[in-house]
Amino acid sequence: MFGSIPGIEKADFHLRLNDYDRFADSLIDIYLAAKPQLNIIDGITAMEGDGPSAGIPKYLGAILASQDAFACDYAALQLIGLDYKSVPVLKMAEERGLFQSDQVEFVGADLETIKPDEFDVPALKHIRPLERYKILGFLKSKVRPRPEILQTKCVACGKCMEVCPPKAITRGEDKKLSINYNKCISCLCCHEFCPEKAVKIRKNIIRKIFEYRRVDKSKGTS
Repeated sequence: MFGSIPGIEKADFHLRLNDYDRFADSLIDIYLAAKPQLNIIDGITAMEGDGPSAGIPKYLGAILASQDAFACDYAALQLIGLDYKSVPVLKMAEERGLFQSDQVEFVGADLETIKPDEFDVPALKHIRPLERYKILGFLKSKVRPRPEILQTKCVACGKCMEVCPPKAITRGEDKKLSINYNKCISCLCCHEFCPEKAVKIRKNIIRKIFEYRRVDKSKGTS
């Protein structure tokens, strides 16, 4: 739904709404305004790990569709074994009275028969408490993932500079691109739009400990 926002206004949204819940609320507002009549998720080949574009492909072999986008998202989360309340968009939709999980009816293939044995997902609920407490406020900038330019892959095309909302990426005298982390808001637009996959997502040890978990339907979550 974020693709409904035209041109450079996307960058303004990222800059102003760089909190998980606020951004989720904005996506819900966009959905309510756009009123799509059919919502389709291509889950034939999914993606694990670091999104939004350079993760690890994983075959699921599913196509999900619904007139209700929240129900469609809920089905996708059920497919990978993830609690919908840990996902900001569905959590906020439920709080706003726009979604009820017990009202979703599944038609077609039984999800239990096509669920993968395991699936790597970002677990935001483990890291967000650290960002709430003022006494740990100094950790906020530390625990958020940061983009890092891989100079060995970068061709200095400048696409990341164009899409960076806070204009935190600059070109030096040596023509190499660099990121000013004092301005970076960790929206990861540079990672998403880099045509050479030359931007990686860097996490320090604190985030690595708390953020990712593997959902394993046979052994539980670890």
